[in-house]
Amino acid sequence: MADLASVAGWMAHDVGRHERAPDYLLLGLKAAKQAGPDGAAIAGHLLNCLARQANHLGPPGDALDLVQLARYGTRKLPPGRLRAMLCTLEARCHAVLGQLPDCGRALGAAEDALAAERDVSETPSWAAWFDS
Repeated sequence: MADLASVAGWMAHDVGRHERAPDYLLLGLKAAKQAGPDGAAIAGHLLNCLARQANHLGPPGDALDLVQLARYGTRKLPPGRLRAMLCTLEARCHAVLGQLPDCGRALGAAEDALAAERDVSETPSWAAWFDS
């Protein structure tokens, strides 16, 4: 259900229903929460989606807050593509805000997360496209 909510959120965003898109993504977060610890990765993805949409439409500080929340929520997951994806989005937010040292730090964390990835088969399908 959380994954479907992500699709619905992006569909709403893509057709210009920007005010509805977060509703679907937040619904997905509720479903991820009900999954317990197994829902951490999809919750990180949904927060990633919310942050990306905020980066496109809203104040960049909101996007940064959302991606940092996603990074915190996925901190116990093994390093890999999801963590690297979140780090690159954080870097983008810092760059938009003119915070270049923080941007560089986040890019370095993304490289470290990809380098530390142990098992590519554990990568969720929605993050499989992301690589160095």
